[in-house]
Amino acid sequence: MKTNKHTLLTAIFIAMALTFFSCSSGGGGNKDDDGDVVGGLSSSSGISSPSSSGGASGGGISFNENSQIFNDDGSAYTGNGVIKMRFFHDKVYNCESLIDVGSVTNGIVTLASTIPTPPEECLVSPEQPSDFQCSSYFSNDAKATDAEFQLYEGEEFIGFLFMLYEYGELEESIRYGYVSEEAAIICNGEFEKHGYAITINIKENVQIGWNKMYRQTITTSNSMVHKSSSDNILTKELKWISIYR
Repeated sequence: MKTNKHTLLTAIFIAMALTFFSCSSGGGGNKDDDGDVVGGLSSSSGISSPSSSGGASGGGISFNENSQIFNDDGSAYTGNGVIKMRFFHDKVYNCESLIDVGSVTNGIVTLASTIPTPPEECLVSPEQPSDFQCSSYFSNDAKATDAEFQLYEGEEFIGFLFMLYEYGELEESIRYGYVSEEAAIICNGEFEKHGYAITINIKENVQIGWNKMYRQTITTSNSMVHKSSSDNILTKELKWISIYR
């Protein structure tokens, strides 16, 4: 069991101020209940979602967002419902509005082809992380937010939804985030936190609008190596995992 893994990830990356660019998904398989979550919300003007705008480069294993949801115990979810989105960032977590971004029929996801632009009050200015160095980052005028998927049956909350693979020391995931300008994010570093030796490697070329980020984290008893890229770096097949907490 990776008892403190997700607590550690949350502490590291929320401290970085822009969760969209570096948080792990947290989620199914071998986990505790302290996994961090993804976040999302609404506006009037929609743009193409990352899932409908073509595949990423990088040669990693592809993931079909319009696919089966699995429960945290590994069983298939077979219900019908709606996927909602909320914008999420440690500074703007009080953006409580939810917007429908997809449907679920017999456990199969159908995501909307467009996702609305976040309202201005739910965006934040990215700040340079303090634990490691970025050779390329956002301008001072940039705004951004992360996205959280939630599953509902009518008015009943069923669980948080993650695009996730997790087994043993390896976790891989996809995360959505919105940015207001194009940017190249290049960050690297090694540091210690909560008794873990942390290695960070972030290389993300983001476009205006919603972006899809690919994450890989390898955790041992005393170390963590985290990679994040706009290129597909996945080595395992992801699944939609519904986690209630």
